[in-house]
Order: sequence, then C-alpha cells, then structure tokens
Amino acid sequence: MSDRFKDKLVVQKGPAREAYEYAIALKNNIDFEKNTEKVLEALTNYIKEKYPEARIDTPKLREKSPKSIRGKIRRLELERLAKLYAIEGISKRQQQSFLSITQKLLREDKVENPKKIEQKIKSLLYDSIETLDIQEITKALIIPEINEHSQTAFLRILQTRIEQSNRKDKEEILKKLETQYGEEAAIRGNNPELNKLRSENLEEIRHNPAEIERLHKPEEYLKAKDLLAMRFVFTEVPENKEKEISTEERDNNVIQFTRKFSKELLEDTKFLDSLGIALLPNAYKHKTKQNGYVAEHFKFYFKEHPEQIFELQFRSIYREDMAQVGNAAHCKRAGKKRVLPEFHNLQQFYADIRDSVPQYTIIKQGKAHKCTWAQNAAAYYQDNIDFTSPEYEAMLQAIQQEKIQAQEK
Repeated sequence: MSDRFKDKLVVQKGPAREAYEYAIALKNNIDFEKNTEKVLEALTNYIKEKYPEARIDTPKLREKSPKSIRGKIRRLELERLAKLYAIEGISKRQQQSFLSITQKLLREDKVENPKKIEQKIKSLLYDSIETLDIQEITKALIIPEINEHSQTAFLRILQTRIEQSNRKDKEEILKKLETQYGEEAAIRGNNPELNKLRSENLEEIRHNPAEIERLHKPEEYLKAKDLLAMRFVFTEVPENKEKEISTEERDNNVIQFTRKFSKELLEDTKFLDSLGIALLPNAYKHKTKQNGYVAEHFKFYFKEHPEQIFELQFRSIYREDMAQVGNAAHCKRAGKKRVLPEFHNLQQFYADIRDSVPQYTIIKQGKAHKCTWAQNAAAYYQDNIDFTSPEYEAMLQAIQQEKIQAQEK
C-alpha cells in the first residue's frame, strides 16, 4: 500500500474529539488524581483545626464522567463556532461540524423529536434569511429540553444572519429578540440567566485580539477546566450556637461563614503554597442564582502542573439539598437529566453506567477513599431510580456479579 493511499485513509479528528481525548487523558492522570486527593485531605484537616466547632458533611471529590466531558466539550465547540460566525463568519465545513455536534447533543440529551429540531437548525444555517419564519425557528429551538448553551449558540447565529440581511422588518425582529432573550429579559425577570444572547461578550471579543486568537485555537478554547471538583458542605458553623434559631437563620449564618472563610483561605498563602496550588485569575465567585443556588466557587491550579485545574465549592447543607432535589437541582437543567441506561444486556448496561456516572472520592477516617462503581451509581441516581424497574434489578445483579468476581480474585 503506497504512503499516499494510506494518508487518504487517515480519519482526521475534529477539534471536539481532540479536546475530549486530551481531557480524558488528563482526568486519568495518576499524579493529578493523587495531588487533588492530598488537597481534599489537607482542606478537611484545615477546616477542623481552624474551626473545630464547624461541622461538615462527608467531603467529596467528583470526577466528571466520560459522557459529561463529551457533552461539555461539544457545547464549548458550539459556543466557539457561534462566536466565530457572529464575528467573522465560518466555513461550510465548520457549519457542517456545527450541525453534526448539535445532532449528537440532541440524541445524547434525549430531546424529543430530534429530527424535527435538526431540520430547523439546517434552516437556520442554510435557508434564505429573507423568507425564514423567525418566530417558528425560535419556537422550535428555544425550548426547555435544549441546553441553555446550545440555545445561546442558535440565537447568536440567528441574530447575526438577521443583522446581515436586507429584511424590511430587521430592526423590529432584532428588538423583539433582545426583549425576549437578551439583557432586557434578564432585567425584567431579575435573573441574569435569562440573557441568552449575551451580546456584550461578542463586543469584548471583537476588540480583544487575544480572544480572537483563542477562538481560532480550539485546543485552548475547548479545554474543560472542571474535570475534578471538590465540595465541602457545612452543616453547622460557630455562629449557630443558639438552638432556638430558624432554618433560614442557620442557612444565612452558614452562607456568611463560608464567605468569610473563603477570604481567609485565599489570604493564607502559606497554606496554599504548602499544597503547591494557586488561584486562577478571577476564579473566585460567590454564586447566587434565581433558583436558590448559593455557593462559593474557586478554580485552583497546581503550580508545577498548570494544566491540572480543579474546582472547589463551599455551601450550606440547606443549599446542598436544594442543589440535589430542590429547585436548583442540577438534574433539572436541560441536558442534565439522570436516567438509568436502557437495559439490553448486562454487559452493555454495565458499560453505559460507567460511561454516565462520575467517580467520587470521599474522606473516610481522615483519608481519601475512592468509591466503587456501585457506590458511584447509587449516589448519582439516588433520587432518579425507579426501584421497581428492570434496570434497577439489572444494576443489583451487576453489583452482585462484581462482588463474586472480587471474592474470586
């Protein structure tokens, strides 16, 4: 076989696939794993020593599942292509990539009637904007079942095409889009997340050569920086000494405590240096959302390995409950629903579980302890399992088989 013919057989990997393989390799890096486990142990002891009256739930380190990493990177690639489209345009090949990634996301997120939505996205990309029914397109694509990042990407492309068109009703449509999905919608609803257009980001990028360059470097833009995240949930703090206070007062006390503690942690450079970590620029946020989610978020990196980045979160037990099963539940967001894989055969079901479920590491008797896949699955699906379903029975059977195999070894 000639070298020229062999070259033609080589399948070129797209940016999203390259980024996924990089992220998986980083996630499976033994040094990264050990480094973050040491930080988890050290932070647990640090809190206990500094505030012995504070009580925390079992500290957890969560590694994104392969499925979650794929979804994250695909959405980042949609975002990248949509921004490029709005700023300078994209090639036909990039448009095909946009459509292909969207198709995969629609199926992985189990969106109803994906073929109908795919057809609307094709219309958005290729049909004449002069005759396109804007209301019909937005009605089909801006629905709760579609992840908000994908919605923003669709709206950016739609907005750009309208701006570049000769439609007589151009200004009227643009104003309507801004009212329904832009900053006006966020102000009216008192909720920043309602601003799906986020057009101000584009203006910043247009005047920032470094950001333009980053858009053209998918290997940089698509790096997922929250592969590993550790969470500390405070159940009690010193301020809650009085027993006769309401749940709301207890919650507010924990929120104030975690904000104060966060500042103290960042100022304790001696402790951070001992762990070999530093905060990424502008990577501390006090997150408050309309749905009730409140938490302190940080992103740290290891000085000797800047590519090793992990997230740290502090929150109250009350807000943790909300984030698990309440209004702020992660699984209630579009594309985040937790559904047990369909059972066709035990081996495939087992593989699908491993692909979907994150890996948890917890602190047990002062040391980091990696959970089994069965513990991971139980924690991940705890509020989404139908205990009478055949899938649940299959999971129990797989757990039992794993125990037998472990005993035989």
